Amino acid sequence: MSQNINRADVTVNLRDVHGQAITDEVEITFFNQKVQSLNQRFDVKFKGGPAVLTGVAAFPFGLAEVFIKPKRYRYKSIFINVVGGEQNTINEDLFVDPDKARPRLMDYDDLKGK
Repeated sequence: MSQNINRADVTVNLRDVHGQAITDEVEITFFNQKVQSLNQRFDVKFKGGPAVLTGVAAFPFGLAEVFIKPKRYRYKSIFINVVGGEQNTINEDLFVDPDKARPRLMDYDDLKGK
């Protein structure tokens, strides 16, 4: 059955909280809500721009929960209904994972001058 269904491309745009495209390795998993055998996983290296995922199950089997799991940002899940023959996009802003953050500490000697 999985070869005889509609498929479509999904363009994924992931940004940080400043609106800049991320540079990170991201695992994107589509858990199909109608047919479990249509679940798909993509390992994507984002290099400061969008990525195109090809061959994602589309209508009438296009409803999926998408888990977005980057290495340096907090994971996120969304729902998408992929439609064949149309431009399907995922535009999401991601928060930095606090365990992976590298904060810049303040120089307390310079505090008087501020």
